[in-house]
Amino acid sequence: MRKYWFRSLGTRLYLWVILCIIFPVVGMFIYSFWTFEGIIKEEVSQRSIESITGIENEINNIFDNLVRASNVLSNNDSILRVLKDENRSYYERSTDIGKAIDNVIESNSVLSQAKITIFDNRMDVYSNWSLNFNDYRFLYQEDWVQQAVNNNGHLVWRLLEPSFINEEKNRNKNYISLARVIKGFGNGEDKSGVLIISLSEEVFIRIFQKNKYISNKDDIVIVTNDSKKMIMSLDPRGISNSQEVSKLMHEISDEERGYKLREVEGKRYLVNYYTISRVPWTFENGEWKVTVFTLYDKIIKELKTFTSKVELFFGLFIVAVLVILGVLTVQIVKPIRKLNKRMMKFNPSHELTRWEIGRKDEIGHLNLAFQNMAENIKELFVKLETEHIIREKYRFESLRAQLNPHFLFNSLNTIRWMAILRKADNIVENVDALVNLMSYSMSRSSEFVALREEIEHIRSYVHIQNSRYGGKIELEVEVDSVMMEMQIIRFILQPAVENAIIHGYKDANRQGTILVKAIPEQNNLALYVMDDGVGIEQDRLSSILVEEQVKQGNERKISGIGLKIVNERLKMSYGHKYGVWIESEVGKGTVVKFLLPMVQEEVSEHDEGVVG
Repeated sequence: MRKYWFRSLGTRLYLWVILCIIFPVVGMFIYSFWTFEGIIKEEVSQRSIESITGIENEINNIFDNLVRASNVLSNNDSILRVLKDENRSYYERSTDIGKAIDNVIESNSVLSQAKITIFDNRMDVYSNWSLNFNDYRFLYQEDWVQQAVNNNGHLVWRLLEPSFINEEKNRNKNYISLARVIKGFGNGEDKSGVLIISLSEEVFIRIFQKNKYISNKDDIVIVTNDSKKMIMSLDPRGISNSQEVSKLMHEISDEERGYKLREVEGKRYLVNYYTISRVPWTFENGEWKVTVFTLYDKIIKELKTFTSKVELFFGLFIVAVLVILGVLTVQIVKPIRKLNKRMMKFNPSHELTRWEIGRKDEIGHLNLAFQNMAENIKELFVKLETEHIIREKYRFESLRAQLNPHFLFNSLNTIRWMAILRKADNIVENVDALVNLMSYSMSRSSEFVALREEIEHIRSYVHIQNSRYGGKIELEVEVDSVMMEMQIIRFILQPAVENAIIHGYKDANRQGTILVKAIPEQNNLALYVMDDGVGIEQDRLSSILVEEQVKQGNERKISGIGLKIVNERLKMSYGHKYGVWIESEVGKGTVVKFLLPMVQEEVSEHDEGVVG
């Protein structure tokens, strides 16, 4: 039952629909989801990197403004005069330097957020921020400030280090600072002072926060330097110090830009990273790598919503297809099963009743074809019975007529002995040839004979014909002893010899030669009958093997077998590559070729049609 269920048409229809429709649709849906997901990742990553590129330009502008501001302040005449004036009080000097700094700040917006600190050669400190009576001379002794003092006026940077301001030391605030000598302070003459400009990291954080593509409250931004040290972060989730993030930072340290999909603390993030390396100033560990973590579920939220709707649609679609397919299967399979039962019960000996199913589609045509086939089988069955009766009748008549050939042989034998007694040798030879012909023709031993027997039969036939036409035909045989024993079908050579004598020499008053030749050809036996008669016209030559023999020709022949029948018999018995081929040229003669397989042993009658 299970085997029948699997082999049933309805089951296979269901399986074909699943294989050809449902599976491809589901596969296309999954492929589309993956494709769209990849496109979204690429798009989000591209936008993030473009945003970081814009941030890179803003950061470069900030550094440029800091450098320009340091140039302006270190060369400001008001500040230089105050720093060199030793007669004025600290308060007066501080007030005048403050005014000069304010004037510079008005023309440089970045400096409004900067803390500017100046040391003179007396180690007095001036600033645009409140000193609160704290002693900041320790700042002058810092290594990076001393490096600036000894750097011949070149800038020295201090990137995102903790604040040196006493009130901010416990607030975890970091600053980017630059230091440079004002005029020739230090080893040179005209000592004036040291300028320090510091900018809080909050300025840079606000640049990241105002960017619309990486300013989401769930996004995490981490900035690291060349040594993989984190120098800045926007981390509302507090994952920047996790082991997964540290491992990722090490993994992407040698990559300039790109994106990866990573899971951090149970959540998937699309991680985009870009290296800021175009800062026009040289820093220690100066390249910054900006890494942005974006919640992946939020990126594909809309895609998931769309996917859920599509899944619902496809689910309903599949259910509808299966229901419709079930209905169609019943409508298709039910009449086929009924028709199958009728076919299984069909018996040509019983009366056939027509069955109308009222359909005009392929099933209706199939039913009509079955009805017609059944009627034809019924007719053939009746015809076969009739032919069987006729065949048995002819068989009985044939058995009754088998006495006639024996009577004819006995009569010819009497005539032969009378000719011998009267010494009429030519009559004896003709009677012997005729007896051989009739014996060969009426033999029922086998349809297959040795080539030697067929050639002897041809000799007898030519002898009789020579007696009739005055001995003008000479028969030559070129067949070796091995070929002589090859088995062939009886009477295949005689039609070619008959045609040569009857048609090839009918109007010729000269001696003619017929050559019978046998040669092996690619493990096959090739027999040739060649004459030097009048030849055959080309239009007639092309029709010999496809038309029946003309009546007049058959009346003069001993067998009534034509080359067309011989050709068909060879192909039927041995295969389509075997048969008869004819070549002829008018005035020169005709060549008839017979191609057969080489068969040495005698083939019985029941093997006919399977030789070769």
